Amino acid sequence: MATRELRTSDNPQWADARERIAGKWQIPALAVSLVALGVSITTFRSPVSKIPFDALVVELSELVDEGMYTAAIGVTEKLFLVPDKTAPDLAPVYGNLARAHLKRAARSGARVAPVGELVIEHFSVAVAGGFELTAEDHVLLGKAHEWIGDVTT
Repeated sequence: MATRELRTSDNPQWADARERIAGKWQIPALAVSLVALGVSITTFRSPVSKIPFDALVVELSELVDEGMYTAAIGVTEKLFLVPDKTAPDLAPVYGNLARAHLKRAARSGARVAPVGELVIEHFSVAVAGGFELTAEDHVLLGKAHEWIGDVTT
C-alpha cells in the first residue's frame, strides 16, 4: 500500500484554520515588543553615571600634555555631564579645557579673537573654582589676551 503524504492544501480544515489565523500574530508581537521597549527604557542607566570623575580628570590632563587637544575637549564634554559636581571639582576641567582650546588653535595657526575670549573665560572660571595657574598657563593667558587685542600693560 502506498502512503500518501498529507498536505495542508489538500485538507479543507487546515486551509480554513490557516486563513483564520493569517495576520493575527502581529498584535501579540506588537504587545510583546512594546513591553520590551518599556522595560528597556525603565531599566536604562546612563553610562555617564558610571564614569569615574577623578580618573577622567587625570586622563584629560594627560591628553592635553600629549598634544591630543581635540580628544581632550571631547573628554570635557563627558565630565560636564557628570551630575552634582561643584565649582572646585570642575576647576581643573575648565583649566585643561582652556589649555586644549588655545594649544589646538595655536598649532593650527588660527589666532582668532573668539578662541582667545573662550580661553580667558575658561581660565577665569577655573581660577574662581580654586585652580592655580602655572607659569605656562600665564603665558597661554597672555597669548589669549594678545589674540583679542588686549595688550595693555
